[in-house]
Amino acid sequence: MAREYQKSAKLPEFRPGKAPLPIVARKYKQEIAGEAVKAIRTGHLAKVGQLMSESHEGSRTPFENSCEELDFLAAEARNIAGCWGRI
Repeated sequence: MAREYQKSAKLPEFRPGKAPLPIVARKYKQEIAGEAVKAIRTGHLAKVGQLMSESHEGSRTPFENSCEELDFLAAEARNIAGCWGRI
């Protein structure tokens, strides 16, 4: 979801669509969270899984705020059919 916002984000000091993903995610966190809530309420679980995976990757890499165990769980979830974290 943050990548979708990144494509059209117009933030000071960055060319349109060129702002770093972590900055875009922070700037549009309310909108992104709203999309997740909407997906849950409407039963679009594949979208929820996509958002969860994007959230983990978008946070893990630039902020280094994950651990080996969480990375393992996220990777395993992506391989399980029917799991929300699966893309």
